[in-house]
Amino acid sequence: MNSSSSPSGRPANGRPLEENLKAKTTWLRLVFMLVFVVLYGIAELVTAAVVVLQFLWVLFTGEPNAKLRAFGQSLATYTYQVFRYLTYNSERRPFPFDLDWPQGPAHPAEEPPPAAGAPEDPRPTEPDPYHDGTSDVPAGDSEPPRQDEPPRT
Repeated sequence: MNSSSSPSGRPANGRPLEENLKAKTTWLRLVFMLVFVVLYGIAELVTAAVVVLQFLWVLFTGEPNAKLRAFGQSLATYTYQVFRYLTYNSERRPFPFDLDWPQGPAHPAEEPPPAAGAPEDPRPTEPDPYHDGTSDVPAGDSEPPRQDEPPRT
């Protein structure tokens, strides 16, 4: 007997194993998970291209390209959403299904201050166009509420 079953041999959720095996939602989720594994592979290639392009941009201009930075951030947030779905930490399927393409960081947070004695970056800092300094993510939650659903309590 494993730790997730009851003394009667039923799974902890109270449904017999046979019901779980026949549940269409379980198999449909597997199909979506396979789709997201493929989409993650594509996102990985696109990320590598963004990294190379951004490096070349900095090499020739001396500063990062703001559009590439914003796209890289949204791509990072997208892969975070994919991982959350694949690991059963979210039931909301990432773009192109339940969620829109992300616009900004998954967890808006300030960058940590530089280490003591570290030289300051001489480049001017740009304001983040996707974050106004406040968080719309409730404490303990990792996804902001969608506009078309009521706030979570």
